[in-house]
Amino acid sequence: MLGTASAGNVIDPVGARFVASLARPGGNITGFSAFEYSIGEKWVELVKEVAPNVTRIAVLRDPALPAGIGQFAAIQALVPPAFGMELTPIDVRDPEVIERAIAAFAAERNGGLIVTASPEAAAHLDLIIALAKRYRLPNVYPFPSYPASGGLASYGPNPIDEYAWAHRDLLHRHTTFGKRSAFRLANRIVYSQGQGRRA
Repeated sequence: MLGTASAGNVIDPVGARFVASLARPGGNITGFSAFEYSIGEKWVELVKEVAPNVTRIAVLRDPALPAGIGQFAAIQALVPPAFGMELTPIDVRDPEVIERAIAAFAAERNGGLIVTASPEAAAHLDLIIALAKRYRLPNVYPFPSYPASGGLASYGPNPIDEYAWAHRDLLHRHTTFGKRSAFRLANRIVYSQGQGRRA
């Protein structure tokens, strides 16, 4: 673990080794965490909830980011063998790669999509949602704004809530810097309007 570090946005402070644990972070660090890698298991469960016949999941992630690698690895490690899932990583950095990879993935039956949290996934969100609809792939996202944009469902924190919480926290709870605390925000499931469980 690093003695002193400065980081503006860390998806998983434990996985990135900025803190030892959320319960006892150690060192001089204050902040909150949007995601723990264990959230990936919930994304798989949500895909299975909305489409019970899914046996294959394409995980769209950014392999250039430690969090992209970590989120995919956590999904691989945390998915129970009883789920019988085949996981396929898809790089979200290039729109042409996304389109080809999703088309190839959708050529076989019983597939679904999980889109992990990354700036590249957000940049290509319209394309990803359009492809998921075209190929009728149940799709799960990390933020509630994605179903509002046409995605099927999400499980994760609301970034607007995070910023409001952080602002209140800085103003009211931590009047001095250097306090040792790390926080995890509540996650919630959000479905697109008119969407629900598929048979």
